[in-house]
Amino acid sequence: IVIILGIIIAAFLLVITIELAQRRINIVNANQTNAKIKSKKSFIPFKLNMSGVMPPVLASTVIMFPLTIISWLDNKDSALIQFIENFFQHGSKSYIVTFGLLIFGIAFAFNRLQNNPKTISEKLKSSGAFIEGFRPGEQTEKVLSKILKRLTVIGATFLLIICLLPEFLAYKFSVPFYFGGTSLIIIVTVGIDFMKNMKREKREVHYKTIKKEISALFTNKSI
Repeated sequence: IVIILGIIIAAFLLVITIELAQRRINIVNANQTNAKIKSKKSFIPFKLNMSGVMPPVLASTVIMFPLTIISWLDNKDSALIQFIENFFQHGSKSYIVTFGLLIFGIAFAFNRLQNNPKTISEKLKSSGAFIEGFRPGEQTEKVLSKILKRLTVIGATFLLIICLLPEFLAYKFSVPFYFGGTSLIIIVTVGIDFMKNMKREKREVHYKTIKKEISALFTNKSI
């Protein structure tokens, strides 16, 4: 029980760490002087897990699709149907390999559509900005492509570990309960967003209080 609780807590901490982690790429505006660059640096933040929960959700949907079709058929004793059911059975090696390949493939496709290096490079160039140490245009695009590929590999590996951990606990170690990796990520991300919104609300209330106090102070002085 202690080992299982330790694994679950470690999984929570891993999800929180990855969801909060960022890869910041320093950018410089062409109009900035050296003094301004040293005093204040702008950056492009990229999350380590840029694709969120989309890869495991879509991967599970793709795997469930043939099983759903099979459930509608009358002849379920055929060799082909038995092979497909065994192939996509939870906990099997074929299921783990297929699920992992789908997660990586979907993560790369999703991140490519969401964060296209060429589009980001063109936006930086049009706004007069560039990545520190690299020229605008093709060189910037190559650097962004390299960084985004590495982040995608890290994010997909993280998703694979978190989503396969319940499989190993339930089917390999016979743990009498099941917690979904996708549900864990959703719970953590919702909790992080809630905390950020709470901090934002507190900050706004604090600023409004200061503004009222300043207005009251000037009003009293004018009187």
